[in-house]
Amino acid sequence: MRKEESERPLRVQRMATVRLPVRDVEENVRFLREALGLVEVRRRRSPKGTEAVILKPVEGETEIELVWDLEGPQEMEERQVVLTFFVEDLEAWKEKIQALGIQWTVEPVYEDDGGGWAILTMPAGYRVELRQRSGIYLA
Repeated sequence: MRKEESERPLRVQRMATVRLPVRDVEENVRFLREALGLVEVRRRRSPKGTEAVILKPVEGETEIELVWDLEGPQEMEERQVVLTFFVEDLEAWKEKIQALGIQWTVEPVYEDDGGGWAILTMPAGYRVELRQRSGIYLA
């Protein structure tokens, strides 16, 4: 980290995603489209059997990710709610979090494309993901 960067307070850049578990995804997608005018960006399936629909406002960047379990209704647990924030320098965040004595839920993972991510858990049980964008990440 350069000297001038170390003098600046380390702050997140912006909120990227709010992840919400739902029992009926299509009902919630319809509500968000009709009531709020959100648009569907993409759908994806995880190897663990969950599926997600990502929506966002027409004139905004923060995404809402609705997730559900393909095996049946999932329990609504705090750990399934994830707030994702973009950060410029994940390594600097790693140093800051360690200096504060906070334990990582998932320590920083660096990707081949230059991006990376890590997860903290708030005292209330909600997860916070810090994501460093890669050169190819599309918001």
